[in-house]
Amino acid sequence: MKHFAFYPILFVLAYISSCLGQVKGQIYLGGIIRTILIAFFLALIILIVLTQTFKNIHRAGLVFLLFTMAFLFYGEVLTSINRLLGLSANSSALFVLVTLSGLLFLASSQRFWKLIHFPETLTYYLNIVFIFLLLFQAAQLFMGLPELVGGERTDDNAQSINQAPIKLSGDTQPDIYIIVVDGYARADVLKNIYQYDNTEFLSALEKRGFYIANRSQSNYIQTKFALGSLLNLDYILPLKPSDNGFSYYNSTIANNRVFSLLKQSGYKTISFDSGYTFSAIHNADIYYSKVLPLSEFESFLLVNTPIETLSNILGLEVPTYFTYRSHRERINYIFKTLQNIPDLAGPKVIFAHILSPHPPFVFDRNGNPVEPGLPYQIFDGMGTQGSKEDYLHGYRNQVTFVNNQVLHTVDAILEKSKTPPVIILMGDHGPGSMFKVDMQAPGCLWERTGNLEAFLLPGHISDPQLYSSISPVNSLRLVFNLYFNADLPLLEDKTFLTSDGDPYAMKDITQESRATQSCSSQDTPP
Repeated sequence: MKHFAFYPILFVLAYISSCLGQVKGQIYLGGIIRTILIAFFLALIILIVLTQTFKNIHRAGLVFLLFTMAFLFYGEVLTSINRLLGLSANSSALFVLVTLSGLLFLASSQRFWKLIHFPETLTYYLNIVFIFLLLFQAAQLFMGLPELVGGERTDDNAQSINQAPIKLSGDTQPDIYIIVVDGYARADVLKNIYQYDNTEFLSALEKRGFYIANRSQSNYIQTKFALGSLLNLDYILPLKPSDNGFSYYNSTIANNRVFSLLKQSGYKTISFDSGYTFSAIHNADIYYSKVLPLSEFESFLLVNTPIETLSNILGLEVPTYFTYRSHRERINYIFKTLQNIPDLAGPKVIFAHILSPHPPFVFDRNGNPVEPGLPYQIFDGMGTQGSKEDYLHGYRNQVTFVNNQVLHTVDAILEKSKTPPVIILMGDHGPGSMFKVDMQAPGCLWERTGNLEAFLLPGHISDPQLYSSISPVNSLRLVFNLYFNADLPLLEDKTFLTSDGDPYAMKDITQESRATQSCSSQDTPP
Protein backbone atom coordinates (compact mmCIF):
# COMPACT_ATOMS: atom_id res chain seq x y z
CA MET A 1 0.00 0.00 0.00
CA LYS A 2 3.04 2.28 -0.11
CA HIS A 3 3.24 2.29 -3.87
CA PHE A 4 -0.27 3.20 -4.98
CA ALA A 5 -2.24 6.18 -3.64
CA PHE A 6 -5.77 4.87 -3.85
CA TYR A 7 -6.98 6.82 -0.80
CA PRO A 8 -8.57 9.67 -2.86
CA ILE A 9 -10.90 7.13 -4.49
CA LEU A 10 -11.72 5.68 -1.05
CA PHE A 11 -12.50 9.19 0.20
CA VAL A 12 -14.93 9.81 -2.68
CA LEU A 13 -16.72 6.52 -2.01
CA ALA A 14 -16.86 7.23 1.74
CA TYR A 15 -18.32 10.67 1.04
CA ILE A 16 -21.01 9.14 -1.17
CA SER A 17 -21.82 6.62 1.57
CA SER A 18 -22.13 9.45 4.09
CA CYS A 19 -24.50 11.35 1.79
CA LEU A 20 -26.62 8.25 1.29
CA GLY A 21 -27.21 8.18 5.03
CA GLN A 22 -28.54 11.75 4.89
CA VAL A 23 -31.28 10.98 2.37
CA LYS A 24 -32.80 7.87 3.93
CA GLY A 25 -35.94 6.68 2.23
CA GLN A 26 -35.67 9.23 -0.60
CA ILE A 27 -33.55 7.44 -3.22
CA TYR A 28 -33.69 4.22 -5.17
CA LEU A 29 -31.23 1.38 -5.64
CA GLY A 30 -30.72 1.81 -9.39
CA GLY A 31 -29.67 5.43 -8.94
CA ILE A 32 -27.24 4.51 -6.16
CA ILE A 33 -25.39 1.95 -8.28
CA ARG A 34 -25.12 4.33 -11.24
CA THR A 35 -23.74 7.12 -9.03
CA ILE A 36 -21.13 4.89 -7.40
CA LEU A 37 -19.90 3.55 -10.74
CA ILE A 38 -19.66 7.03 -12.27
CA ALA A 39 -17.82 8.40 -9.23
CA PHE A 40 -15.40 5.46 -9.09
CA PHE A 41 -14.36 5.59 -12.73
CA LEU A 42 -14.23 9.40 -12.82
CA ALA A 43 -11.98 9.45 -9.73
CA LEU A 44 -9.77 6.75 -11.23
CA ILE A 45 -9.38 8.68 -14.50
CA ILE A 46 -8.54 11.93 -12.68
CA LEU A 47 -5.95 10.13 -10.54
CA ILE A 48 -4.32 8.60 -13.62
CA VAL A 49 -4.20 11.98 -15.41
CA LEU A 50 -2.66 13.69 -12.36
CA THR A 51 -0.10 10.91 -12.02
CA GLN A 52 0.95 11.40 -15.63
CA THR A 53 1.07 15.17 -15.11
CA PHE A 54 3.21 15.12 -11.94
CA LYS A 55 5.10 11.93 -12.79
CA ASN A 56 4.63 10.93 -9.16
CA ILE A 57 1.75 8.82 -7.81
CA HIS A 58 2.18 10.11 -4.23
CA ARG A 59 2.05 13.76 -5.22
CA ALA A 60 -0.89 13.10 -7.54
CA GLY A 61 -2.80 11.36 -4.75
CA LEU A 62 -2.30 14.17 -2.24
CA VAL A 63 -3.22 16.91 -4.72
CA PHE A 64 -6.31 14.97 -5.78
CA LEU A 65 -7.40 14.49 -2.15
CA LEU A 66 -6.98 18.18 -1.28
CA PHE A 67 -8.78 19.29 -4.43
CA THR A 68 -11.66 16.87 -3.83
CA MET A 69 -12.08 17.96 -0.22
CA ALA A 70 -12.05 21.63 -1.21
CA PHE A 71 -14.58 20.93 -3.97
CA LEU A 72 -17.01 18.89 -1.86
CA PHE A 73 -16.83 20.99 1.31
CA TYR A 74 -16.82 24.37 -0.42
CA GLY A 75 -20.40 25.08 0.66
CA GLU A 76 -19.71 24.46 4.34
CA VAL A 77 -16.62 26.68 4.21
CA LEU A 78 -18.62 29.38 2.42
CA THR A 79 -21.42 29.30 4.99
CA SER A 80 -18.93 29.53 7.89
CA ILE A 81 -17.00 32.41 6.30
CA ASN A 82 -20.22 34.26 5.53
CA ARG A 83 -21.33 34.03 9.18
CA LEU A 84 -17.87 34.84 10.55
CA LEU A 85 -17.04 37.86 8.37
CA GLY A 86 -20.57 39.08 7.68
CA LEU A 87 -19.84 39.63 3.99
CA SER A 88 -22.50 39.74 1.31
CA ALA A 89 -23.28 36.41 -0.32
CA ASN A 90 -21.47 37.25 -3.57
CA SER A 91 -18.43 38.72 -1.79
CA SER A 92 -18.03 35.71 0.51
CA ALA A 93 -18.39 33.31 -2.44
CA LEU A 94 -15.66 35.12 -4.38
CA PHE A 95 -13.45 35.31 -1.28
CA VAL A 96 -13.74 31.55 -0.62
CA LEU A 97 -13.15 30.65 -4.27
CA VAL A 98 -10.01 32.78 -4.53
CA THR A 99 -8.68 31.61 -1.14
CA LEU A 100 -9.23 27.90 -1.84
CA SER A 101 -7.78 28.24 -5.35
CA GLY A 102 -4.66 29.90 -3.91
CA LEU A 103 -4.23 27.22 -1.25
CA LEU A 104 -4.65 24.43 -3.79
CA PHE A 105 -2.09 26.07 -6.08
CA LEU A 106 0.42 26.21 -3.21
CA ALA A 107 -0.34 22.62 -2.16
CA SER A 108 0.28 21.33 -5.68
CA SER A 109 3.53 23.29 -6.17
CA GLN A 110 6.93 21.65 -6.27
CA ARG A 111 8.12 23.80 -3.35
CA PHE A 112 5.38 22.46 -1.06
CA TRP A 113 5.99 18.88 -2.18
CA LYS A 114 9.67 19.10 -1.22
CA LEU A 115 8.57 19.67 2.39
CA ILE A 116 7.19 16.09 2.50
CA HIS A 117 10.24 13.92 3.20
CA PHE A 118 8.55 10.49 3.32
CA PRO A 119 5.81 10.46 0.65
CA GLU A 120 5.56 6.64 0.61
CA THR A 121 4.88 6.59 4.36
CA LEU A 122 2.27 9.34 4.01
CA THR A 123 0.57 7.37 1.23
CA TYR A 124 0.62 4.21 3.34
CA TYR A 125 -1.05 5.84 6.36
CA LEU A 126 -3.61 7.72 4.29
CA ASN A 127 -4.56 4.48 2.53
CA ILE A 128 -5.07 2.82 5.92
CA VAL A 129 -7.09 5.76 7.32
CA PHE A 130 -9.47 5.91 4.34
CA ILE A 131 -9.92 2.14 4.22
CA PHE A 132 -11.24 2.29 7.78
CA LEU A 133 -13.31 5.39 7.00
CA LEU A 134 -14.98 3.66 4.04
CA LEU A 135 -15.58 0.49 6.06
CA PHE A 136 -17.15 2.55 8.85
CA GLN A 137 -19.44 4.40 6.46
CA ALA A 138 -20.33 1.17 4.63
CA ALA A 139 -21.21 -0.54 7.93
CA GLN A 140 -23.49 2.33 8.95
CA LEU A 141 -25.09 2.23 5.52
CA PHE A 142 -25.66 -1.50 5.71
CA MET A 143 -27.30 -1.26 9.13
CA GLY A 144 -29.68 1.39 7.79
CA LEU A 145 -30.34 -0.36 4.48
CA PRO A 146 -34.09 -0.94 5.07
CA GLU A 147 -34.55 2.82 5.49
CA LEU A 148 -32.29 3.70 2.58
CA VAL A 149 -34.37 2.55 -0.37
CA GLY A 150 -37.28 4.82 -1.30
CA GLY A 151 -40.63 4.30 0.35
CA GLU A 152 -42.69 4.02 -2.82
CA ARG A 153 -41.62 0.40 -3.26
CA THR A 154 -43.48 -0.50 -0.04
CA ASP A 155 -47.19 -1.33 -0.15
CA ASP A 156 -47.83 -2.17 3.50
CA ASN A 157 -48.93 0.95 5.29
CA ALA A 158 -51.91 -0.51 7.11
CA GLN A 159 -50.08 -0.49 10.42
CA SER A 160 -50.27 3.29 10.83
CA ILE A 161 -53.14 4.52 8.64
CA ASN A 162 -56.76 3.57 9.23
CA GLN A 163 -57.68 1.28 6.33
CA ALA A 164 -61.41 0.85 7.00
CA PRO A 165 -63.22 0.08 3.72
CA ILE A 166 -64.51 3.08 1.75
CA LYS A 167 -67.03 2.73 -1.08
CA LEU A 168 -67.33 5.54 -3.62
CA SER A 169 -70.37 6.15 -5.79
CA GLY A 170 -71.93 9.15 -7.49
CA ASP A 171 -73.41 10.54 -10.68
CA THR A 172 -70.64 13.04 -11.43
CA GLN A 173 -66.88 12.71 -11.72
CA PRO A 174 -65.37 16.19 -11.46
CA ASP A 175 -61.65 16.69 -11.91
CA ILE A 176 -60.06 17.04 -8.46
CA TYR A 177 -57.07 19.36 -8.03
CA ILE A 178 -55.08 19.10 -4.80
CA ILE A 179 -52.68 22.06 -4.89
CA VAL A 180 -50.35 22.32 -1.90
CA VAL A 181 -48.39 25.58 -1.74
CA ASP A 182 -45.78 24.67 0.83
CA GLY A 183 -45.65 26.78 3.99
CA TYR A 184 -48.47 29.14 2.97
CA ALA A 185 -49.83 30.99 6.01
CA ARG A 186 -53.34 31.73 7.17
CA ALA A 187 -54.49 35.38 6.77
CA ASP A 188 -54.19 36.36 10.44
CA VAL A 189 -50.67 34.92 10.68
CA LEU A 190 -49.65 36.90 7.60
CA LYS A 191 -51.13 40.08 9.03
CA ASN A 192 -49.73 39.86 12.57
CA ILE A 193 -46.28 38.39 11.99
CA TYR A 194 -45.51 39.45 8.41
CA GLN A 195 -47.52 42.68 8.28
CA TYR A 196 -48.98 41.39 5.02
CA ASP A 197 -52.63 42.02 4.14
CA ASN A 198 -53.86 39.07 2.06
CA THR A 199 -57.43 40.33 1.72
CA GLU A 200 -57.17 41.09 -2.01
CA PHE A 201 -56.04 37.55 -2.86
CA LEU A 202 -58.59 35.82 -0.65
CA SER A 203 -61.38 38.04 -2.00
CA ALA A 204 -60.31 37.13 -5.53
CA LEU A 205 -60.61 33.45 -4.64
CA GLU A 206 -64.04 34.01 -3.12
CA LYS A 207 -65.21 35.79 -6.29
CA ARG A 208 -64.23 32.63 -8.17
CA GLY A 209 -66.40 30.54 -5.84
CA PHE A 210 -63.89 29.44 -3.19
CA TYR A 211 -64.71 28.94 0.48
CA ILE A 212 -61.90 30.16 2.77
CA ALA A 213 -61.46 28.27 6.05
CA ASN A 214 -60.07 31.27 7.91
CA ARG A 215 -59.35 29.37 11.14
CA SER A 216 -57.74 26.30 9.62
CA GLN A 217 -54.87 24.69 11.51
CA SER A 218 -52.38 22.24 10.02
CA ASN A 219 -52.36 18.68 11.38
CA TYR A 220 -48.56 18.42 11.36
CA ILE A 221 -45.70 20.90 11.34
CA GLN A 222 -43.65 19.08 8.69
CA THR A 223 -44.46 18.28 5.09
CA LYS A 224 -44.08 14.52 4.81
CA PHE A 225 -46.36 13.92 7.80
CA ALA A 226 -48.92 16.48 6.60
CA LEU A 227 -49.08 15.09 3.06
CA GLY A 228 -49.23 11.47 4.22
CA SER A 229 -52.20 12.30 6.42
CA LEU A 230 -53.95 14.42 3.77
CA LEU A 231 -53.68 11.75 1.06
CA ASN A 232 -54.76 8.91 3.33
CA LEU A 233 -57.81 10.59 4.89
CA ASP A 234 -56.62 9.99 8.44
CA TYR A 235 -54.00 10.77 11.06
CA ILE A 236 -50.74 8.87 11.07
CA LEU A 237 -50.43 6.80 14.23
CA PRO A 238 -47.15 6.99 16.21
CA LEU A 239 -44.80 4.23 15.14
CA LYS A 240 -43.20 1.57 17.28
CA PRO A 241 -39.39 1.40 17.54
CA SER A 242 -39.45 -1.78 15.45
CA ASP A 243 -41.16 -0.02 12.52
CA ASN A 244 -39.21 1.39 9.58
CA GLY A 245 -40.05 5.05 10.08
CA PHE A 246 -38.41 6.85 7.16
CA SER A 247 -39.51 4.31 4.56
CA TYR A 248 -43.02 4.17 5.98
CA TYR A 249 -43.68 7.90 5.93
CA ASN A 250 -42.53 8.09 2.32
CA SER A 251 -44.76 5.17 1.35
CA THR A 252 -47.85 6.87 2.80
CA ILE A 253 -47.53 9.46 0.02
CA ALA A 254 -46.30 7.23 -2.79
CA ASN A 255 -48.98 4.59 -2.17
CA ASN A 256 -51.68 6.91 -0.90
CA ARG A 257 -55.28 5.91 -0.44
CA VAL A 258 -56.85 8.84 -2.30
CA PHE A 259 -55.15 7.95 -5.58
CA SER A 260 -55.96 4.27 -5.08
CA LEU A 261 -59.67 4.84 -4.41
CA LEU A 262 -60.16 7.28 -7.26
CA LYS A 263 -58.20 5.10 -9.68
CA GLN A 264 -60.61 2.25 -8.89
CA SER A 265 -63.43 4.65 -9.73
CA GLY A 266 -62.06 5.35 -13.20
CA TYR A 267 -59.90 8.39 -12.47
CA LYS A 268 -56.54 9.11 -14.06
CA THR A 269 -53.91 9.96 -11.43
CA ILE A 270 -51.49 12.83 -12.07
CA SER A 271 -48.49 13.95 -10.00
CA PHE A 272 -45.53 16.33 -10.29
CA ASP A 273 -41.86 16.35 -9.42
CA SER A 274 -41.86 18.85 -6.56
CA GLY A 275 -38.18 18.93 -5.63
CA TYR A 276 -38.90 16.87 -2.51
CA THR A 277 -38.32 13.24 -3.43
CA PHE A 278 -40.79 11.92 -0.87
CA SER A 279 -43.70 13.93 -2.31
CA ALA A 280 -43.11 12.81 -5.90
CA ILE A 281 -45.63 10.07 -6.73
CA HIS A 282 -43.72 8.32 -9.51
CA ASN A 283 -46.31 5.55 -9.90
CA ALA A 284 -49.09 7.97 -10.92
CA ASP A 285 -50.60 7.42 -14.36
CA ILE A 286 -48.96 10.65 -15.48
CA TYR A 287 -45.86 12.00 -13.74
CA TYR A 288 -44.66 15.43 -14.87
CA SER A 289 -41.00 16.24 -14.37
CA LYS A 290 -38.38 18.40 -16.03
CA VAL A 291 -35.75 15.93 -17.26
CA LEU A 292 -32.16 16.67 -16.24
CA PRO A 293 -29.01 14.68 -17.10
CA LEU A 294 -28.07 14.23 -13.44
CA SER A 295 -30.19 12.24 -11.01
CA GLU A 296 -31.53 13.78 -7.80
CA PHE A 297 -28.89 12.04 -5.71
CA GLU A 298 -26.06 13.01 -8.06
CA SER A 299 -27.26 16.60 -7.84
CA PHE A 300 -27.44 16.29 -4.05
CA LEU A 301 -23.74 15.36 -4.00
CA LEU A 302 -22.95 18.61 -5.80
CA VAL A 303 -25.02 20.92 -3.58
CA ASN A 304 -22.04 22.04 -1.47
CA THR A 305 -19.64 22.44 -4.40
CA PRO A 306 -18.71 25.67 -6.21
CA ILE A 307 -20.60 24.62 -9.36
CA GLU A 308 -23.53 26.98 -8.87
CA THR A 309 -21.28 29.87 -7.79
CA LEU A 310 -19.13 29.45 -10.90
CA SER A 311 -22.18 29.15 -13.14
CA ASN A 312 -23.55 32.43 -11.78
CA ILE A 313 -20.22 34.21 -12.23
CA LEU A 314 -19.74 32.87 -15.77
CA GLY A 315 -23.40 33.05 -16.76
CA LEU A 316 -23.66 29.31 -17.43
CA GLU A 317 -26.73 27.10 -17.10
CA VAL A 318 -26.05 24.17 -14.77
CA PRO A 319 -28.17 21.06 -15.52
CA THR A 320 -28.31 19.86 -11.91
CA TYR A 321 -31.38 19.16 -9.84
CA PHE A 322 -30.54 21.12 -6.70
CA THR A 323 -29.78 24.67 -7.79
CA TYR A 324 -31.78 27.83 -7.26
CA ARG A 325 -32.30 28.11 -11.00
CA SER A 326 -33.72 24.60 -11.32
CA HIS A 327 -35.83 25.28 -8.20
CA ARG A 328 -37.40 28.30 -9.92
CA GLU A 329 -37.88 26.40 -13.16
CA ARG A 330 -39.60 23.52 -11.36
CA ILE A 331 -42.10 25.85 -9.65
CA ASN A 332 -42.89 27.72 -12.88
CA TYR A 333 -43.18 24.40 -14.72
CA ILE A 334 -45.80 23.08 -12.28
CA PHE A 335 -47.94 26.22 -12.49
CA LYS A 336 -47.73 26.27 -16.28
CA THR A 337 -48.50 22.56 -16.64
CA LEU A 338 -51.49 22.75 -14.29
CA GLN A 339 -53.08 25.23 -16.67
CA ASN A 340 -53.10 22.62 -19.44
CA ILE A 341 -54.37 19.66 -17.40
CA PRO A 342 -58.04 20.25 -18.36
CA ASP A 343 -57.12 19.39 -21.95
CA LEU A 344 -56.56 15.75 -20.93
CA ALA A 345 -59.56 13.51 -21.51
CA GLY A 346 -61.49 11.76 -18.71
CA PRO A 347 -61.82 12.36 -14.97
CA LYS A 348 -58.55 13.21 -13.24
CA VAL A 349 -57.15 13.64 -9.75
CA ILE A 350 -54.14 15.94 -9.69
CA PHE A 351 -51.69 16.30 -6.82
CA ALA A 352 -49.30 19.25 -7.11
CA HIS A 353 -46.91 20.00 -4.26
CA ILE A 354 -45.30 23.40 -4.94
CA LEU A 355 -42.27 24.41 -2.86
CA SER A 356 -43.25 28.04 -2.46
CA PRO A 357 -43.64 30.37 -0.57
CA HIS A 358 -41.49 28.01 1.52
CA PRO A 359 -37.77 28.95 1.51
CA PRO A 360 -35.51 29.31 -0.37
CA PHE A 361 -36.65 32.75 -1.44
CA VAL A 362 -35.83 32.73 -5.14
CA PHE A 363 -38.55 35.03 -6.54
CA ASP A 364 -39.28 38.69 -5.99
CA ARG A 365 -42.89 39.83 -5.79
CA ASN A 366 -43.09 40.09 -9.61
CA GLY A 367 -41.65 36.63 -10.21
CA ASN A 368 -38.19 37.86 -11.21
CA PRO A 369 -35.31 35.60 -10.13
CA VAL A 370 -33.55 36.18 -6.82
CA GLU A 371 -30.19 34.47 -6.37
CA PRO A 372 -29.35 33.83 -2.67
CA GLY A 373 -25.64 33.50 -3.48
CA LEU A 374 -25.07 30.67 -0.98
CA PRO A 375 -25.10 26.90 -1.66
CA TYR A 376 -28.54 25.52 -2.41
CA GLN A 377 -30.57 24.54 0.62
CA ILE A 378 -34.25 24.03 1.31
CA PHE A 379 -34.32 24.28 5.10
CA ASP A 380 -37.03 26.18 6.94
CA GLY A 381 -37.34 27.62 10.42
CA MET A 382 -34.16 28.42 12.29
CA GLY A 383 -32.20 26.36 9.75
CA THR A 384 -32.76 29.07 7.12
CA GLN A 385 -29.75 31.20 6.29
CA GLY A 386 -30.06 34.89 6.99
CA SER A 387 -31.79 36.97 9.66
CA LYS A 388 -35.42 36.89 10.72
CA GLU A 389 -35.96 40.14 8.81
CA ASP A 390 -34.53 38.49 5.69
CA TYR A 391 -37.04 35.68 6.15
CA LEU A 392 -39.99 38.07 6.61
CA HIS A 393 -39.00 40.11 3.54
CA GLY A 394 -38.34 37.11 1.31
CA TYR A 395 -41.51 35.35 2.41
CA ARG A 396 -43.72 38.39 1.76
CA ASN A 397 -42.34 38.72 -1.76
CA GLN A 398 -42.79 35.05 -2.48
CA VAL A 399 -46.40 35.07 -1.22
CA THR A 400 -47.19 37.85 -3.69
CA PHE A 401 -45.57 35.84 -6.49
CA VAL A 402 -47.50 32.70 -5.53
CA ASN A 403 -50.77 34.63 -5.33
CA ASN A 404 -50.38 35.87 -8.89
CA GLN A 405 -49.49 32.41 -10.16
CA VAL A 406 -52.36 30.73 -8.32
CA LEU A 407 -55.01 33.12 -9.68
CA HIS A 408 -53.67 32.80 -13.21
CA THR A 409 -53.64 29.01 -12.89
CA VAL A 410 -57.12 28.80 -11.35
CA ASP A 411 -58.53 31.02 -14.12
CA ALA A 412 -57.01 28.79 -16.81
CA ILE A 413 -58.35 25.62 -15.14
CA LEU A 414 -61.87 27.08 -14.81
CA GLU A 415 -61.88 28.38 -18.36
CA LYS A 416 -60.75 25.10 -19.94
CA SER A 417 -62.66 22.62 -17.76
CA LYS A 418 -65.77 21.15 -19.42
CA THR A 419 -67.14 20.09 -16.01
CA PRO A 420 -66.69 22.43 -13.02
CA PRO A 421 -63.64 21.10 -11.13
CA VAL A 422 -63.03 20.59 -7.43
CA ILE A 423 -59.97 22.52 -6.23
CA ILE A 424 -58.35 22.25 -2.81
CA LEU A 425 -55.76 24.99 -2.34
CA MET A 426 -53.83 24.72 0.90
CA GLY A 427 -50.62 25.14 2.81
CA ASP A 428 -49.37 21.89 4.32
CA HIS A 429 -48.33 23.99 7.34
CA GLY A 430 -47.52 27.62 8.02
CA PRO A 431 -44.15 29.41 7.64
CA GLY A 432 -41.27 29.26 10.10
CA SER A 433 -39.58 32.57 10.80
CA MET A 434 -39.64 31.63 14.52
CA PHE A 435 -39.84 27.84 14.23
CA LYS A 436 -37.24 25.36 15.52
CA VAL A 437 -37.19 21.61 14.91
CA ASP A 438 -37.09 20.90 18.61
CA MET A 439 -39.61 18.66 20.37
CA GLN A 440 -39.08 20.51 23.66
CA ALA A 441 -38.86 24.15 22.49
CA PRO A 442 -40.23 24.45 18.94
CA GLY A 443 -40.77 28.20 18.97
CA CYS A 444 -43.87 29.90 17.58
CA LEU A 445 -46.35 27.09 16.92
CA TRP A 446 -49.16 29.50 16.07
CA GLU A 447 -47.16 30.73 13.06
CA ARG A 448 -46.11 27.24 12.01
CA THR A 449 -49.56 25.68 12.19
CA GLY A 450 -51.69 28.53 10.80
CA ASN A 451 -52.13 27.35 7.21
CA LEU A 452 -54.13 28.49 4.19
CA GLU A 453 -57.13 26.27 3.41
CA ALA A 454 -59.45 27.13 0.49
CA PHE A 455 -62.06 24.98 -1.28
CA LEU A 456 -63.74 25.25 -4.65
CA LEU A 457 -66.67 22.82 -4.37
CA PRO A 458 -69.11 23.31 -7.28
CA GLY A 459 -72.68 23.00 -6.10
CA HIS A 460 -71.69 22.80 -2.43
CA ILE A 461 -70.30 26.23 -1.51
CA SER A 462 -72.84 26.55 1.33
CA ASP A 463 -72.75 22.95 2.48
CA PRO A 464 -73.13 22.62 6.27
CA GLN A 465 -70.13 20.26 6.36
CA LEU A 466 -67.90 23.25 5.52
CA TYR A 467 -66.65 25.07 8.60
CA SER A 468 -64.00 27.71 9.23
CA SER A 469 -61.60 25.57 11.31
CA ILE A 470 -61.53 22.50 9.03
CA SER A 471 -58.04 21.03 8.83
CA PRO A 472 -56.34 19.18 5.95
CA VAL A 473 -57.07 15.69 7.32
CA ASN A 474 -60.78 16.35 6.66
CA SER A 475 -60.39 18.08 3.28
CA LEU A 476 -60.65 15.02 1.06
CA ARG A 477 -63.05 13.28 3.42
CA LEU A 478 -65.36 16.21 2.71
CA VAL A 479 -64.83 15.89 -1.05
CA PHE A 480 -65.55 12.16 -0.96
CA ASN A 481 -68.73 12.78 1.03
CA LEU A 482 -70.04 15.53 -1.25
CA TYR A 483 -69.28 13.96 -4.62
CA PHE A 484 -69.00 10.21 -4.01
CA ASN A 485 -71.48 9.51 -1.20
CA ALA A 486 -68.70 8.11 0.99
CA ASP A 487 -70.46 9.00 4.27
CA LEU A 488 -67.14 9.45 6.08
CA PRO A 489 -67.30 11.03 9.55
CA LEU A 490 -65.20 14.18 9.86
CA LEU A 491 -62.39 13.73 12.37
CA GLU A 492 -61.54 15.96 15.29
CA ASP A 493 -59.14 18.65 14.06
CA LYS A 494 -55.83 18.09 15.83
CA THR A 495 -52.22 19.22 15.44
CA PHE A 496 -49.12 17.12 16.15
CA LEU A 497 -45.49 18.06 16.66
CA THR A 498 -43.14 15.73 14.77
CA SER A 499 -39.46 15.48 13.88
CA ASP A 500 -37.68 14.39 10.70
CA GLY A 501 -34.73 13.42 12.85
CA ASP A 502 -36.85 11.08 14.97
CA PRO A 503 -39.76 9.59 12.97
CA TYR A 504 -41.10 7.86 16.10
CA ALA A 505 -41.61 11.08 18.09
CA MET A 506 -45.09 12.59 17.97
CA LYS A 507 -46.79 14.99 20.40
CA ASP A 508 -50.32 16.42 20.44
CA ILE A 509 -49.96 20.23 20.45
CA THR A 510 -53.51 21.16 19.44
CA GLN A 511 -54.03 23.56 22.35
CA GLU A 512 -50.48 24.96 22.43
CA SER A 513 -50.59 25.81 18.71
CA ARG A 514 -53.59 28.08 19.21
CA ALA A 515 -51.73 30.36 21.63
CA THR A 516 -49.10 33.01 20.85
CA GLN A 517 -47.01 33.03 24.03
CA SER A 518 -43.92 31.77 22.18
CA CYS A 519 -44.33 34.35 19.38
CA SER A 520 -43.23 37.95 19.08
CA SER A 521 -44.82 40.38 21.52
CA GLN A 522 -46.43 42.28 18.67
CA ASP A 523 -48.54 39.29 17.68
CA THR A 524 -52.14 39.15 18.85
CA PRO A 525 -54.10 35.99 19.58
CA PRO A 526 -56.11 34.54 16.69
